[in-house]
Amino acid sequence: MGTSRDYLQKKYMELKRLEQEIMQAEKRGEEVPEGSLRVTEIQGKSRYFFRKPGEKKGRYLHAPEMELARNVAQKEYDRKLRKKILEQQAVIKHFIKNYDENALDNLYQKQCKGRKELILPRIQTNEEFIKSWYEAHPGWLNPYDMKESYKTERGEFVRSKSEKILADMFYRMGVPYQYETALLLQGRTVYPDFLLLNVRRKESIYWEHFGKAGEEGYAVKNFQRMAEYERSGYRVGRNLLFSVECPGYPLDVKAVEETIHGWMDS
Repeated sequence: MGTSRDYLQKKYMELKRLEQEIMQAEKRGEEVPEGSLRVTEIQGKSRYFFRKPGEKKGRYLHAPEMELARNVAQKEYDRKLRKKILEQQAVIKHFIKNYDENALDNLYQKQCKGRKELILPRIQTNEEFIKSWYEAHPGWLNPYDMKESYKTERGEFVRSKSEKILADMFYRMGVPYQYETALLLQGRTVYPDFLLLNVRRKESIYWEHFGKAGEEGYAVKNFQRMAEYERSGYRVGRNLLFSVECPGYPLDVKAVEETIHGWMDS
């Protein structure tokens, strides 16, 4: 579930795209004469009059001149629509600038310890949400034995050096994570390497690390896994991320950091 800010930012970009379309249409319609369209109705039939600037009634347009009527009507509509778009863009920009999605939570967090002991928060704090997220998504559920294990900075054990690097990176960046949670995928239970939480957006995303992509059998198996994700509705960048390494191409730590920042800030 996204935040109000995320939703309005998307709407703002949609309005910007529509504004550009209208501007391009206005350029193409520069040959349309300046003036306005007056429309009347007699016995249920519309009659159109083209008014030059300053005219009140205008000239009646006969059937062969309907293209002029359409062009003038479209030009008038596009101008009014662009004006409305600019108004809505200003409203959204004002909201985004002034809206603080953490204001309610911060009100409680900034209370002194003594007051917190007396107050029952009316909303769930980030700390409470993170705690409930951990409880709802237990980790370390993969039943297969660890042939090797590597201790993370958080004090837990993972199966590979690269997974330790990833776990430590999530930890240092303040990203809540669970290792090898259970996920039902195409009728069978799998154990994705990591499940991450975007606290700001209250959204989770799976992270798979393919550490032996150079081995044919391993690669085929994990291509099948990606196909299963796709058939189950998971999309890379939306609710699934991954990293890859193989001989000659070690884990790209910088790329991982950029990916995490991109997901956290989007």
